[in-house]
Amino acid sequence: MLAERSPGAAIDLLERLAEEGEDVALVAADLHLPGTDAVEFLERAHAAHRGVVRALLVAIDEYHTRIPFKELETIRHATALGRIDFWVVKGWTTPEE
Repeated sequence: MLAERSPGAAIDLLERLAEEGEDVALVAADLHLPGTDAVEFLERAHAAHRGVVRALLVAIDEYHTRIPFKELETIRHATALGRIDFWVVKGWTTPEE
């Protein structure tokens, strides 16, 4: 598993791996990346590695009950256009909460 601290560094790493002929199976990105659009970031990852699976990480709302409504349009649009492969809700809580 590899990780980078910024989207720019991650794209650089993905492109370097592609140049070296390395396969990448999965790229996951938070919906709110600093300085860039996460869906566009995942498309760039796909351009470098055609077989990569693209996962969009979406934060759960402040009540830990659902996805914030403001995020639904982005998720629907990216999914419908095949810009992401799947999305995952992050913000897990323990059963006691």
